[in-house]
Order: sequence, then C-alpha cells, then structure tokens
Amino acid sequence: MEQHRARHLIPPSQRLPLEVQFLVLDEVPKVSQTWVIMRDSLRSCALTCQAWLPRAHRHLYHTVYLDAPWQTPLLARTLTEFPITGPLIKHLHVPCFSYIVVNGHPERLPGRGYVPLAANAVSKLTSLRSVAFRVPTNDYAPPFFFPLVQSFSVLGDLESLSFHNAMFPSTVIRNLLSSFPAIRSIAIDKCQWYGAGQPAPDANAYPDRYRDLRDLRIRTAITVGPYLDIFAEAVKLTSVLLWRHKLGSHDSYEGLRRYTQLKVLDLGTCNWNIAWMMETLSNVRSHKMRRLSLTLRSHETSLETVIRHWSESGLDDVLSAAPFLGLEQFDLILYCSGFSHDAARVEIVRTLPQCHARGILRLDIKPYKSAEK
Repeated sequence: MEQHRARHLIPPSQRLPLEVQFLVLDEVPKVSQTWVIMRDSLRSCALTCQAWLPRAHRHLYHTVYLDAPWQTPLLARTLTEFPITGPLIKHLHVPCFSYIVVNGHPERLPGRGYVPLAANAVSKLTSLRSVAFRVPTNDYAPPFFFPLVQSFSVLGDLESLSFHNAMFPSTVIRNLLSSFPAIRSIAIDKCQWYGAGQPAPDANAYPDRYRDLRDLRIRTAITVGPYLDIFAEAVKLTSVLLWRHKLGSHDSYEGLRRYTQLKVLDLGTCNWNIAWMMETLSNVRSHKMRRLSLTLRSHETSLETVIRHWSESGLDDVLSAAPFLGLEQFDLILYCSGFSHDAARVEIVRTLPQCHARGILRLDIKPYKSAEK
C-alpha cells in the first residue's frame, strides 16, 4: 500500500510511459544472473504496480522447472484453479523422479510415492513449445514415464522434445516419438536405448511421423548408428548434432547417407582423435551442406601430435570435395592445454590450407578447463 501511494506522489509529467516501463521489465530475465534472482525481482515488480502484474506473470511462467516432487502437484493445482496460467508456459522441464534424497542418500520412491503431471493438467499447456524429460539418475525410466510423455502429444504447438539420462526400450520410445508428428526438434542426452534393432513402428499407424522434424541432437550415446537409422525417414531434417564421449567399438554412421537435406552438422568428442568424425563425414551425401562444426579436446598432448593426426586424416581434402563444396562455414573448436594458442592457430591454418583459402575456416581455441557443452 505504501509503495502504491508513493507511486502516485510522482507528478504525471515525470512518470515513464507504461510502454517504456514494460521494456524495462522485459530486461529483468536477461540481466538476472540466476533464476532465483529473476523470480524474486519479478515478484517484487508484480507487488509494486498492478499494471505490471500481467507482464511479470508472463516472464515468471515462461519457463517452468519442476525441481522437486512436491512442485508437480502444485503446478497441476495452479493450472486447474488459474487456467490463465497455462498459456503463459512456453517451456517445461519435467524430472521423472524415481527416488528422493533422505539424509544425503538416494532412496527409491515407493510405487505411489511420486505423482506425475496428470493428463488433464498437461492439456491446459496450450502454448507449450518445448518439454524436457529428465531421469535424475542414469536409470531405467519409471513406469509412469511413457504415459507421461504420451500425454503431451495432444499439444498442437509443441515443437521440441528432450530426453536426459533415461534408459528405455527402443520399440516403446520409437512409438512415442512417432505420435508427435509436428515435432521439429528432438534431443537425446545421456540416454541408452536397448533393443535398438527392433522393427520400426507400423507406418500405417503413424503416417505423419517425423513429418516436420528438422533438428536432431544426440549427446553421450555409446552408439548412434541405430538412432540415425530411426530418424532417416525425416525428409525435412536439416541439422544434426552428434557428441561422442565413450566411443563404441562397433558403430555405423551409414544412416547419414539418407539425410539428403542436411545443411548443418555438428560433431564433438572428448579427445583430439577425429577418426570417428572422418568416418561420419565419409557418409554425408547431402550437397546442401552449408555449415560444419568440429569440437575436439587436447589435454597434455603435444601440438605436433595433434596436427600430424589431423594432417594424416586428410580432413582438408575431404572438405574441399563433394559434397562439401557448398560449405559456407567450417567451425573448428579446440579446447587445449600445454601449448600456445597462437602456435596452434598458425599450425592449424597451415594444415587446412584449402579451407583457409576458401574463407570458410573459423578457429576458436579455448582453455581445456572450460571444455563443456
């Protein structure tokens, strides 16, 4: 009340127009260093001025993280009692809790210990653009995981699906993904799919599967070959990211041959050996490639060894022939330690003369300690 009265003590001629106030309010999420700071700042704004309330709510609910089991029923209740909240949520992060921490130790939840977001609550998220599902530990997906994911398939504006840390059968997850025909982006991070050799879902049951898929991201998978095959029928797919940490001894990248519309390819690894990257590039058939990104790490390895390895791989010649003649940008990102960045830059340019002469090479050399993505 005191704040409200204080505002009216300001002469009208000295007040900022409401549109300008909104612009200032819109900057709060951008300048806040943490989500907690942003939340507290927006709450203060909402309490300061009634006219700011809708704007503050829009930012507060734009991205929702369900970080604890008790937050899920709270969100469900909010969506039921205040339906206006649903359309404000654009991005949702849903951890699929299978355990709780008691006295610093994880204990598995009993069968009914965690209640996932109900389907009737999900249906109120009418403006949701992306949803990320995360199993807190690298564990088998809990029994409610698949019905929970399926409940989001009714949302017509949903564009992005992400899965983190879960292990699940290939047949189930493939059927789930096939039921999201409008999805444009799929991210699979630290997930293990078992039974990947099983037959694909019946095409007649999902005639529109992957019809709009354009972006595929696979990180920290032991093998990627089966998953490249799964999504190869996505005729509009133009961007693929593959990040490998533990390289499987038997893997195939032949599925990339069917990605005929591919424009962007992003490859990353935890070391400086690009052998698997070269194998991946040998399977690219798209003549529409415009951007390639390679991210490598070199820790306590001599610059001479790294450069020799790259030179012997024939990378410069590969990228100077079909289907890479249309490349507009080649990003080479190296996290390194133990040698001069300037020296590395000179030697890399010398090793990739054709790419450098075409003006497509973009070098980014960083300290090894920041090698995370």
